Amino acid sequence: MTGSIEELQNMELAAGDEISHADITARIPEVWAAEIEARAEIERVFKKYCKVNTDLVGRAGDTIKIPRRAYVDLNTYYAEAQSELVSMTQNFELTLDTITLTPTEMGISGRITKQAIDEAMISLVNDTQAGLALAMADKEDQDILTAIMTTAVSGGPKYINAKKDATTFVSGDYTTTVAGAAITGVTAADVLDLSVIVEASEVIMPTDGFKADTLFIHPRQKASLLRSEDFINAARAGAATARSNASVANVWGLEVVSSRRVPTHEISGSVTGYQAILIDSKNAVALAYKRPITVETEYKPAERMYYFYVTSMYQAKRLNDGAVVIINSA
Repeated sequence: MTGSIEELQNMELAAGDEISHADITARIPEVWAAEIEARAEIERVFKKYCKVNTDLVGRAGDTIKIPRRAYVDLNTYYAEAQSELVSMTQNFELTLDTITLTPTEMGISGRITKQAIDEAMISLVNDTQAGLALAMADKEDQDILTAIMTTAVSGGPKYINAKKDATTFVSGDYTTTVAGAAITGVTAADVLDLSVIVEASEVIMPTDGFKADTLFIHPRQKASLLRSEDFINAARAGAATARSNASVANVWGLEVVSSRRVPTHEISGSVTGYQAILIDSKNAVALAYKRPITVETEYKPAERMYYFYVTSMYQAKRLNDGAVVIINSA
């Protein structure tokens, strides 16, 4: 029996041509790794908006330094008129900084009985690959989201609280203290709307020298936006996008992406709120790989059990605090 897994999935099996233990043993390590990676890529949401680095793949070393964006404070440093006979004085300062990423191993393992493999049709292979791909993609998305939301005692990303149809908003640094407490001042009526999105993207983020281009929202926030006439009109005016399967619309230069991974938060006592995440995707998060998805297998005759191990090595870190704004809403 020859051919790729995809070819096997599309062929009609004759009697007695079931997938055998020998067939699976020969194909899993090489073919499954490629198939799982391809399927995982479809399931990933947040990776598409990271600065991805693969310099460590296949090379010696376990860490890599990635530069942060250098911020120029134009209120303090600016070009000045110069005199022909007078030496120029320093009026500009550029601070360059880097973050260090050290990829660690993530993985999932499972087992299938020899009898199941010998008797199964193609669906067993297909379903198993799909499940492993979803698990790996979901874990990667969780880790990227954790990097985006990482807090500190001081500083960190910014936050803003939604207030329906308001023109002024409560905002500040999303510190460990703020993240660890219930959101105050947000009620069940304060759903995500264009007014708070505009404040976050056109006022808060530009103040730190970054330009917002992507907004992650929870499906419940998506429902609120889709019922908003202002959003509908703005979405109609924006260009359609095919960058991500999760994309909702392109509004005023922002790609709006829906994901169930967007975190929840407590508001008004026991009411569940949601935290939309606005980012500058070129400067918000770095994702470094050391090893792409790899499949390793073993068979234990005494157990008549086939074991498989799927791993990858990567790390995600926030690059610039100012490239992230968290929007708290109902």
